[in-house]
Amino acid sequence: MREKLYLESESSFFRRFVLLPIIVLLMVVGFVLSAVVFLSLSHVMFYGFNEQSLADLGHFWLSCLTRPQRLWEAYAEWFYVFRLAAAYHKLVPASFMPLLGPLLFIGATVWAYVKSPSSFKLWYRLKNHYAKFEDVQKMGILNGTLFALGRFQNQVLRLCRPLSVFVWGGEGLGKSSCVSLPSVLESDDTCLAVADSTGILAKYSSGYRSRLGKVFYFNWGLTDVPEKGEFWPRWNPVSPKDLPVRGEGRLAYIKMLVSCLFPSEKHNFWEKISQTALEGLLLFYVSKIEQAMANDYFLSGLLEKGRIAKEDRELLQSYYRAMNPELAAPALKALESGKLTLDNYLPVGSWENVSESWRGKEFCLPMFADCLMQRYFAITQEDEEKAAVGGFKVMLGEFIKEAQVFGYDRRAIQVMQQLYYMTRKQRRIIFTMLIAPLTVFRKSTIRSRTSLSDFSLNQLRGICEDGSWRVTTLYTVADAVKSSGFMSRFLIDMLIAHNLRPRSEEGPFALAFVLDDFERLPKLSKLAAGLTQGPELRMSFLMLTDGLHLIQNKYGMEELEDIIGNSSVKLMMAEDKRRMSEHFNKLAVYGTRSVQIPAVDAGAFYKVKKGLADANYYHRIARDLMNHPKTVSFDKSHYLLLVEGFYHLPVNISSNNFLRDGKLKSKAACGASYILDETLAAQRNVQDVDAPDLIAVLQEGGINIEKEEDVDIYLEDKYDEVVETLEEDSDVQTVWAEEISNRWNSAPSAAENPQDLRVKNDDWWLDEEAFKTADSDNANPFESLNEKN
Repeated sequence: MREKLYLESESSFFRRFVLLPIIVLLMVVGFVLSAVVFLSLSHVMFYGFNEQSLADLGHFWLSCLTRPQRLWEAYAEWFYVFRLAAAYHKLVPASFMPLLGPLLFIGATVWAYVKSPSSFKLWYRLKNHYAKFEDVQKMGILNGTLFALGRFQNQVLRLCRPLSVFVWGGEGLGKSSCVSLPSVLESDDTCLAVADSTGILAKYSSGYRSRLGKVFYFNWGLTDVPEKGEFWPRWNPVSPKDLPVRGEGRLAYIKMLVSCLFPSEKHNFWEKISQTALEGLLLFYVSKIEQAMANDYFLSGLLEKGRIAKEDRELLQSYYRAMNPELAAPALKALESGKLTLDNYLPVGSWENVSESWRGKEFCLPMFADCLMQRYFAITQEDEEKAAVGGFKVMLGEFIKEAQVFGYDRRAIQVMQQLYYMTRKQRRIIFTMLIAPLTVFRKSTIRSRTSLSDFSLNQLRGICEDGSWRVTTLYTVADAVKSSGFMSRFLIDMLIAHNLRPRSEEGPFALAFVLDDFERLPKLSKLAAGLTQGPELRMSFLMLTDGLHLIQNKYGMEELEDIIGNSSVKLMMAEDKRRMSEHFNKLAVYGTRSVQIPAVDAGAFYKVKKGLADANYYHRIARDLMNHPKTVSFDKSHYLLLVEGFYHLPVNISSNNFLRDGKLKSKAACGASYILDETLAAQRNVQDVDAPDLIAVLQEGGINIEKEEDVDIYLEDKYDEVVETLEEDSDVQTVWAEEISNRWNSAPSAAENPQDLRVKNDDWWLDEEAFKTADSDNANPFESLNEKN
């Protein structure tokens, strides 16, 4: 339960000397009133509701006001009468009424106290102590299989269910050697995704994990060395292994991919609309490459057999039915009548505006980035009129026409049409922002590591080999190189987002993320959702850090509070008792958004609506560490463990250094397993292995760029211009007002005429020469369209 609470001060002057007397006074007044009311009610029930009884009540009330002791005298009289009536068996309901007043008042007082935080504090003081063996058993951290958090009475503490763990301690206290590395080596029944900044975890654990199942090691700075037999795992997020077939599943996947590739702030208008633009363009190119390959397949069948194979007719029909009806009708009719030949065959796709170096290869993000930049630069260089209109708008116009003809995804057409009708200034901002996250794919190592897939997101719940499921382990290294950090963040975010929805085709294992050096890792946009939904989806996180302030700088105060609050287990490390106390006091700053309700039966106290905020527990523990000399001292070999629901029972545990544990040491001695499994390397398509260089791709498109640095400088200059514009136009209402004003005051030029988007019978796709791909020097078929317009 997460709720914003105040952090109360237990030694408040106001609470002690002002509020407490007021509460006591109110209790006395409440008791007197309840006694008077029930005595009066008893009198009326016994003597009846008449003029005399009312007169007696008035006299009684007046005497209580003038002489307060009259109330006690009345109770003494009642008690005397009650005894006599009981002795002679003359008790009636009215005899018990005066007794109900004090009883109900006492009950109401007890109920109010139980419902107040004060009762919870009393319960805490009665129950708080260092956890004993029977307490630890109730916590669910004995006899588990997930992670290895330390030793308690010579038993290794492991989680019995998928919970998240937050580990905080100073540098050099053994977070890696005593927690993260043992956790990787001991979680045999769990699939792992491990991220750190040095690769040390893979060095000492990948060899052992390779005995349990497939290991994928992603160090993004490494490339294949075939002559030495070194093949490094590759991952293409838009590979057919991960990309669903056309439909709602594909739309959802592309949206998820874009949100991970290009994370945006909650209320940033430009980032949100740039995300939508990137989503539409990705859908366009996915459809384009998919249908271009399908077109090659159908053409090869016609060339070999002179007809479309029976098993392929239904697929070709689906393409024709999605295409422009006016253009596709003759070919569809010929196909249905069995008379479709090479002469009357209508292409269902085209490689136009795709570099010759990329044609025939698996669609990937480097290909996507190259195609966008190549076409954009080509338009700005080849025609002054097009450049004046804006390269992005011309490109969008070409894409929309092609998508309408070939029946590409409707979502792609809708997004591109919306972009087409924006102002040039807005399109320039959006294009620059959507290109920014794609610039990482200019680097040769990143291009080669993302051009095809040896690994699928579905495999991180296990891989079935020879009829049996085996766990999967993935390592990614986010070192100081910017591109490596970006790809590690992108991969981890994709893994989290993909596993937020259960899928039937995945393996049976739980999934755990080990994030060592958490403060050095890039900001993960999907971490908060993973922590919140993880326990229900058998997904857990182990986060280890020595710098909360660094995490706060990346995630912000509110999100860091959620990260800590949603971590069900906290493991605190410190050099001594004083620093341990300081750690808890600092942790309290991030503990005001979480409420701890005890997981053990506490009788009436269990029904408290609001327990103590986490911060109160942290402050109490910090105070107790310093105020009670008999508390256990802490050093580098002893930690303090808090388990959700049992914060009043901190567990004093000892370290579990893998070098001092014979079993762990033998596992770590298995060596490292970095290279891709040879069976997976043999499954690669030869045509997809080599990714062309960006400069070669641009030069193929006739773009005069000699060095990659020229592209970097150009994009950086454009991005700087956009940043300045964003600072000027940060308000959404201002942006739309400017657009309306510009449209009102200026008429569209011929090049900007919306009528250009209509499909006409004399357009380039009716020319059979437009689909020849053998000759790389063929003219751009889209240029003929522009000349005619």
